[in-house]
Amino acid sequence: MNAFIAIVLASLLSRLGYQMARSPVLPIFAADLGALPELIGVIVAASTITGVFFKLPSGALSDVLGRKRMMVLGAVFFAAPPFLYPLIHDPWSLLALRFVHGFATAIFSPVASAYVAGLSETGRGARLGWFSSANDVGATAGPLVGGFVLYFTASYSVTFFSSARSACSPCLWCCCYPKPIGLRARLRLSARERRNSGRVSPRC
Repeated sequence: MNAFIAIVLASLLSRLGYQMARSPVLPIFAADLGALPELIGVIVAASTITGVFFKLPSGALSDVLGRKRMMVLGAVFFAAPPFLYPLIHDPWSLLALRFVHGFATAIFSPVASAYVAGLSETGRGARLGWFSSANDVGATAGPLVGGFVLYFTASYSVTFFSSARSACSPCLWCCCYPKPIGLRARLRLSARERRNSGRVSPRC
């Protein structure tokens, strides 16, 4: 499996698991914990608020620490928080956990997009299109799968654990991604190839 297919599948599964824990399970879970309707709205939106403030720093930090390290960190935030939802017993703890869970998309999404764009200079737009479509497929299927799991099991724990299982595989795949060639390295490689081609004398 090449790096592009791997990251597309990882993004799809991570988004699937993320949305399974968000809708429609999360509002029902928050209501059962005694959250008022206005607090339920804040709880659902909390992870997005995290993304608003941390996507830009995450993308900039990946330029310093590397895409692979940041994607692994983002995948950990996808996989770990769903295991903690069954341990929550009040709405305010749930709100805090939602803020933490929001680091998943805040870190993984911009860094993974940059990783896809850096795989090659040719076909970049098409690859980003496939990557975005995979995200949308996961985001669309997640609520459907989460709702069915909750309906047939009548268990929040099973639903959240299913969400965590979906996000654990991308966490492992991120560790196996090859490091993309940076822009400076590509420029040096291109300059070296031009110099080498200039040195080759044509045969008579």
